[in-house]
Formats: sequence, C-alpha cells, structure tokens
Amino acid sequence: QPAGLEAVQNLEIRHSASEQNLQTVVEIMASDSRGLLYRIARAFAALGIKVARADIRTEGSRARDTFFVVDRQGRAPDLSGDVGHLRKEIEA
Repeated sequence: QPAGLEAVQNLEIRHSASEQNLQTVVEIMASDSRGLLYRIARAFAALGIKVARADIRTEGSRARDTFFVVDRQGRAPDLSGDVGHLRKEIEA
C-alpha cells in the first residue's frame, strides 16, 4: 500500500446511463478508509474519465459515492469493459 492509504475493502462498482444519456452514473461503495476518494479520482484519471458531478456520502462505516462522469470529449463513456480496470486501479 502507498504510504498513508488504507486497503480498500468490500468494493462494489455499479454503472448506468444518466436520464438523458449525457453522462454515465458510477456508484462506488466500499468500507470507508483513508485515501478512498483519492484512489477513485486516480482511477478515473487513469481511464481518461472526468467527473462532472459527485455525491459523496458516508453511512456509518460505509462510503457510498456517486459520480456523474464524461469522457475526454464530454460524452457519456461506456464503462462496460472498464469496470475491472476501474476496480484494479482503486484497489492498487
């Protein structure tokens, strides 16, 4: 683990199109830990994804974060093939 970051546990990732298909909605749930939001931001950057809006919540000891994301061209990215890579980047 990089210094100052805790291991990510109980990671769940879901994605869907936004109502008007202008953005992709990514829900990330995990046990809350130091550095989790940094890891998520780093993972999005590695995939060339920009966060247009975020709803960051902690419910007890569980983080439940929702991100509305676009690709470099400002379109809703299809993350179907990238969830495994996103997971790998967050857990790294």
